[in-house]
Amino acid sequence: MRWSLKSMIPFLDINYRQTSFIPSVSVFNEGGLQIFNNNSGSISATTSNSFIPFTVQLNGFTFPIVPEDSAKFFMKVYFTQTGGITNAHNDTSNLTQKFYNFYSYDDGSAELGYGLSGNTDLKLAYQFDVKKQDTLRGVQIYFNPVGLNVHNKLFQLAYWSSVDVAGNSENLVYKMINQKPANIDVINGFATYLFDTLLIVPAGTAYVGIIQNEPQTLYGIGLDRNTDSHSKMRYHLDGYWYTSQVQGSWMIRPLFGDTLTRGDLISVNEIAVPNLAFSIYPNPVEDQFHLDFKKQAGEQYYYVLSDLSGKEIQSGEANPGNSVYTNGLSSGFYFLTLTAKKAAVSSTVKFVKY
Repeated sequence: MRWSLKSMIPFLDINYRQTSFIPSVSVFNEGGLQIFNNNSGSISATTSNSFIPFTVQLNGFTFPIVPEDSAKFFMKVYFTQTGGITNAHNDTSNLTQKFYNFYSYDDGSAELGYGLSGNTDLKLAYQFDVKKQDTLRGVQIYFNPVGLNVHNKLFQLAYWSSVDVAGNSENLVYKMINQKPANIDVINGFATYLFDTLLIVPAGTAYVGIIQNEPQTLYGIGLDRNTDSHSKMRYHLDGYWYTSQVQGSWMIRPLFGDTLTRGDLISVNEIAVPNLAFSIYPNPVEDQFHLDFKKQAGEQYYYVLSDLSGKEIQSGEANPGNSVYTNGLSSGFYFLTLTAKKAAVSSTVKFVKY
């Protein structure tokens, strides 16, 4: 994935004696290698004890492509003095820029549990602004273990392309039935629910959440009270959509990615699914890539290469080590789906073409 950041560098306000200084910004990868450096030129403080705010820009800097679905970059904003006075105190501001494969409003810690009860049609829909077309793989939910035991209560995971409170309308694109609340044996542990189909989500507004099967409150969805996103939280009760007035953020996170296997599944469908984990290398791709998977005796495998809209570009029989040529592809993101014919199971990875 390629990321860009235009203005997330914090202001650094410093009290000076008469001097001049040079503000700078540096970006480092997780290995500590500096990958960007820029300064804004010398700034003069003409009055003793002046209070001078300044900012430095990334000037179109683009974070590099990495093969993983998550990454961290370390950013340092600092200044050096040029007027003959050296005072190293309070001269640096640090920021860790994190890129994960999910969208989130919460801070990862639940102060309360959130529930919804009523007669019919109980739904929770969480609004997110998807920055570019991508693949929605599932949802992570933190169920706070409070109140009633609801581990055997069923609900449905859902994705809506629109929810209009004023017009009391919705466009439900997808739902997955027979899911159960799960608690992970770690503090604030999120349960990961992977969808059973590939969902291509366009850039723009998207809603993910749950549809309750029963009127009883599905207690315990984590509520982070430290960040307030209630304007993004929609609920449906007895035939009508509303915007929540509860201050906080639901601990529900839409999950995007390219290589999420059924082995990550936490939700309980109680259906045995054959494992078809595979990868391609190299990724990113230049002219060709190779398939890496474990072939089962007597099984036949096929691949389909498609673009982000799901349009098939090429296909063929697949074996471990096979090469797939990409010379004719334009730069961008693509999907490769591997299918085991007899087992009738498929798995998909996303890759980027230079």
